[in-house]
Amino acid sequence: MSTSPEPAPPLSFEEAVLSLQKIVADLEGGTITLDESLRRFEEGIGLLRQCYQFLERAEQRIEQLVSLDAQGNITLVPFDATATVDKQAKPAAKAASKRTPKAKEPEVAPPAVEKAPEEDDDLDIPDKLLF
Repeated sequence: MSTSPEPAPPLSFEEAVLSLQKIVADLEGGTITLDESLRRFEEGIGLLRQCYQFLERAEQRIEQLVSLDAQGNITLVPFDATATVDKQAKPAAKAASKRTPKAKEPEVAPPAVEKAPEEDDDLDIPDKLLF
């Protein structure tokens, strides 16, 4: 009677990410063989796919749980992946664009700097032309 090993229980998203980080560290460390590197790389690709599936399911749940309409029906709102910081910056940017633009300040040329002629300079150039 041969017993096959039981499949490992599925990893949580956090466990999969931690495993991926360990694999990356092992691969970057350069201390494992080529065969082991390939095996770990394949394992990492599988974990990455699992992570994408977790995120896709989470996105779908968020879309379903957003809100209900007046009749109690779920109102689906697409998932917005914009970072919270970026969302907070958008209203400020819109408000700034609605403001009346400031009057342009007149451009003022920088004052001319005159250099004193050097003592051994035998050219006769008026001081007004020196920069």
